[in-house]
Amino acid sequence: MEKSFQIEKHLIRAFAVVCFLFFGLFSHVQAASTIEQDYMCAWLSLASYNDRLGQIARSELDANGWNMKPFREKTDKADAKYFLVRRDVPGDRAQYMLSVMGTTSWKDIENDLSLTKIPFGGTTPEEFEAEASRKTMSSKEPLVHSGFNAYTQTAFFTNKVNGWTVGELLRDELLAQPESRICITGHSLGGAVSVLLAARLVDMGVPPEQIDVVTFGAPAVGNDAFAKKYEKLNIRRVTMSGDPVKAVLQSLRSGYTQLGEQMKIAPPRGSVRGAHEMVGYLDGILREYYDTIPPDYSLAPGVKPRVYFVAGAGLDEPVAGDAPYIFRAAADLLHRQIPGLVVARDSEMPDTLFGVASAARANGCKYAVVHNYETQRQKNTRGYYDYEVTLTETVIDAKGNVLSVQQMTTSTNRMSVVLAGLYNAVAGKEMRETVLSADK
Repeated sequence: MEKSFQIEKHLIRAFAVVCFLFFGLFSHVQAASTIEQDYMCAWLSLASYNDRLGQIARSELDANGWNMKPFREKTDKADAKYFLVRRDVPGDRAQYMLSVMGTTSWKDIENDLSLTKIPFGGTTPEEFEAEASRKTMSSKEPLVHSGFNAYTQTAFFTNKVNGWTVGELLRDELLAQPESRICITGHSLGGAVSVLLAARLVDMGVPPEQIDVVTFGAPAVGNDAFAKKYEKLNIRRVTMSGDPVKAVLQSLRSGYTQLGEQMKIAPPRGSVRGAHEMVGYLDGILREYYDTIPPDYSLAPGVKPRVYFVAGAGLDEPVAGDAPYIFRAAADLLHRQIPGLVVARDSEMPDTLFGVASAARANGCKYAVVHNYETQRQKNTRGYYDYEVTLTETVIDAKGNVLSVQQMTTSTNRMSVVLAGLYNAVAGKEMRETVLSADK
């Protein structure tokens, strides 16, 4: 218990530059399936960004019981903004996540562009620092990107609480609980550092089998010797077509090698954001998750049907294939927010408000929420075409009386079509809850 308390205390104070997610680090639970792990890692990586998309991600994590607290640490090497995320597990110890932004400042860019390779060795924080400072080296030994290594050393192996660094506390917890696992994840710079953190934990004695690494658009971090030494690490690299960062170091300077299993995803439809953006990676992971994991909209024990939900869409042809994903995202969101929500089955999709009211009564519901999504293609100020995604939400009672109508519009200039639809659904929460709680 003392060590676990120290970890929480240290994580709050420590400067961190990578996102990492604890799966059972404080409890003996089975690791999540690959796509479920990717799904949570993608939301976590996005949650650290302070924009509209970050708001969606934090809403998603909050809905799943994770409590987030923001922190910021500055040194002469980096400026880190991160969240300490905690979820209490009934009858067990708490689970933690630490989510940090990728490259967001000039300090980060300076480290990204520091292409010098340095030795990577040692088994203690002091030895890590000494090895990195060694001037003589050979291409036959593990060498890594000096900037990424500086981030890793500063974040996990420099600051101490009660004589321990974060990295040492993680090592001790993993070794004390051999059935536990840690999943380390990050986007871009965070992904690069996550690989180095995993390698350091292995050097300190943690079995590779206890470590999973999931990166999004991360560059290579080391040479061939580094890749060979740590080839037993379970690393999954999520990459996107057209993303230049995943191979930037190989292109700029020879001697850098990627390692781990590669998972390729396609860029989102209807978005003009760069292929390296985390939003594109989340969009791809959402599709994989929805295609793999069937929805479960069963009511909680003792909860009676109350609100019927149905969705329709009139999307432009290039993005028409996004409709099922938009519906799934909205249904998942409302199912968490509204007790007693009944989601319309594919076989009972009424196309009029009268039909919706009839279906609501047939399912024992007092209300119905109707979503209609539309897109409009338009040229933006940069000369590119994107889409305005509009959600019209209508709430009716089981007799067909209209109780409220609201419209939300979001451009894909800042997100994908699917995430724009989800953002609109999130934005409508306040009025929706006000109307549906009127009889309580």
